[in-house]
Amino acid sequence: MKRSILLLTFLTLPLFGAHNLRINGFPQLTLPIGTYFVISWETELPGATTDYKVYFDINDNQQLDTADPLLGYSVLKEGSAWDLDETANSFYSMTEYQTIIGKYLLYVEDNGVADTAYLELTPFVPPTDFRIRGHVTPPLKGIPVMAVKLSMGGKFNPSYWNAISLVKQAGETQTWGAFTQADGGFEIYLPTAMDSICVMAIDFGDITDLVSQQNLLNLVNVDTIVEIDPIPLVEPTDTAYGIVVDDLNNPLGPYFHVMSMTINTFDMSMFWAITYNHADGTFQLPIVNLPTFAMYMFMVDNPFIPDYMTPTPFDTIAMGYPQFDSLQFIAYVTDTMISGHVYMNGIPADNITVSAVNLQAGSNLTLSLSSGDYELRVSSKFPEYQVSVTPPETLVCEVQEGTQPAAPGDTGVDFHITCLSVEEHTAPYFSFDINPIATDRIELILTLCEISPVRFMLYDLTGRKLHELSYRSLAPGVYRMAWDIGELHSGIYFLRCVAGDRYITRKVVVLH
Repeated sequence: MKRSILLLTFLTLPLFGAHNLRINGFPQLTLPIGTYFVISWETELPGATTDYKVYFDINDNQQLDTADPLLGYSVLKEGSAWDLDETANSFYSMTEYQTIIGKYLLYVEDNGVADTAYLELTPFVPPTDFRIRGHVTPPLKGIPVMAVKLSMGGKFNPSYWNAISLVKQAGETQTWGAFTQADGGFEIYLPTAMDSICVMAIDFGDITDLVSQQNLLNLVNVDTIVEIDPIPLVEPTDTAYGIVVDDLNNPLGPYFHVMSMTINTFDMSMFWAITYNHADGTFQLPIVNLPTFAMYMFMVDNPFIPDYMTPTPFDTIAMGYPQFDSLQFIAYVTDTMISGHVYMNGIPADNITVSAVNLQAGSNLTLSLSSGDYELRVSSKFPEYQVSVTPPETLVCEVQEGTQPAAPGDTGVDFHITCLSVEEHTAPYFSFDINPIATDRIELILTLCEISPVRFMLYDLTGRKLHELSYRSLAPGVYRMAWDIGELHSGIYFLRCVAGDRYITRKVVVLH
């Protein structure tokens, strides 16, 4: 899974713990939202395990303080499929992040030694005229407000039981957002005009004991600067208590997001709160207890923890009046593997997501390596899992096997993906063409009809991103550029041009 995006030289010095935490090679970086970037760090020893955390810099001081709320927590093992260069004692590379305007502190810890980095995500450059403005009440700083675009027709993927993923997958959505300021105000920038936007306040970091109230039917159409009604944070009427354990009854924590959601089916209003469980596995959540027309849902989000499955989905949903003082979520110990290979057009495919789903056990996933191999951890307590792959979104593909049933311990569960074409997207306000056959460089011709941020991304045949070139803002006009590709091997590649939220992808054959 060799990556050439990040050009860093790691010196072989006697460093210990997690070190050299960088964002695009810098310990501090400011970027407009939607800009591609790479997070990397080094570990102490081969096989080391790293805690990776994301905090909101609520004090605006670029220092990690006890007041800074925790937004995300993952545990990553060096040399695993999530270590994208696949070699021991090297670096991780994480390339996707939520497009929420705000200031973040990134934290990694290995063997008790930690390093931090600072990232600020700013509005689009230049600022667009499509914005959502509003407030939360009472006024509080540091509350994330999400603008979720709903476009129905998507297919639900049971591999993820994160509450936000449920909302996103239900409608093939994309999310933007911003953190509130001290007066409770927020301003969310969108790349273009949009309709069917649902705006939600989410207290990820336990900043307040209040519950966020939303109206599920109150969608927003954004074609200019739109002011919306205040989003209320209300006093809870009850508290839910529970614990996250494994199937051996060992407490698990503190890296699980626990969410409560109460839906008033009479008027489609929703009340929700999110917290992290404690180190002993226990949690407590403020909730709103409705007397009638109510549906209660409790969910647990488990970042990628190699040794455990995600909690059982049926245990996370309660209808009617559940026992709010005895909620329990079970994560099953993954004590065996399902393994095989993934091929793309007969070639071993790198960085392809492989997932296993069992309705009782939950689900787990992994990534294929550069050799095409994958090892998917599962629990032997369940006789069968449904195993599937997710082809790259940049390509239109067919999977020969579809979803395969597999038992714990099975080997040779292979997948063969055929690339049929490049995914296309209409882009009426810009055009993009390249030379279809290249030897030492790709010649680009870009025509823009309006000011826009522009990105060029080069992919190989498996959908793996190899290079990216970004411009914060290009004025209307015709641009002719050349991209040096002398280091690429002969083969088929795809070059995607993204302008705003539209893109065009072209195929190029490299011959040396």
